[in-house]
Amino acid sequence: MTNCCRYGVRTFPEHDNFESCIQYYLQEAYKNSWVCAIMVQESWDPYYTGIMKEIEDGFVIELIRGSMVTKGAVPVTQYIVNSGGTISYKEEINQSSWYSILEGHVLYCICNNDDHTLVTLRNNEIRQIVEKFSPLIEDSSSSVEFGVLKKDFEDAAIPYFMDLADNEVTLDINSADIEEGIISRGIVSGKPVRIAGNFSADEIKEYVRKEPTVYFCRKPELPLLSLIAMEKGVEIGFVFEQASVNCHVAAVLREKRIPAVKMKWADIPKNYFGEICRLNASASGLHGKERLLWK
Repeated sequence: MTNCCRYGVRTFPEHDNFESCIQYYLQEAYKNSWVCAIMVQESWDPYYTGIMKEIEDGFVIELIRGSMVTKGAVPVTQYIVNSGGTISYKEEINQSSWYSILEGHVLYCICNNDDHTLVTLRNNEIRQIVEKFSPLIEDSSSSVEFGVLKKDFEDAAIPYFMDLADNEVTLDINSADIEEGIISRGIVSGKPVRIAGNFSADEIKEYVRKEPTVYFCRKPELPLLSLIAMEKGVEIGFVFEQASVNCHVAAVLREKRIPAVKMKWADIPKNYFGEICRLNASASGLHGKERLLWK
């Protein structure tokens, strides 16, 4: 399926029953087309959701508590594993808040137990995910989205299939690149601009510069797609503090060949932001702020 607006914001009108809901969508669809297809999918309430994608030397698995793993709104736990499920790299995060989807409503949840905030899987559970889902991945352009069921933090994880997505762009990075913070390859020089806090698609417009720019942003959230579209034809790059290599914005950055990396940048002196910044998201062996050159 293409052009299905899967990343759009949806609203769910209230209906008395399932039949009236189907009738509503049929009527809406027939206003624009003589044929309509409605897919009904059972939706569980996962403890974790994740994405698994093939890289040059294995697989990268990213995991969050709750739902919306592709949105880029929360940091991710990251594992790099070989075809046998052996872990070569891991970065596990603590997540005290998350989003859950219940009957079409997005719920914001908070964990009050600090001992249960670590987003983690046991080694045998990671091997199980690789064994179960790797046969579905034909190449590095496709990825498997999955859920993990468990009643409590200490329970065994039960992974289940959610979706098979084709981004039409291969993930041409390897495990070393991911460990070094590369999200999308490339080199760019431009005026550094901080994007502060949370923002909407409308609010992001104030950051459009129409000149070579390196944007410093906390997370690769969906409103950045509006900025990327408005900066079409302009050399830009991104430096994120928290980022997934599998989220939707990251896929778009690679598709458009826009350099992007992940690093801790909050302590960069503010006076640096009046200068020109060169972002190197291509060279191997660089870590963190070594990828930035200030002129």
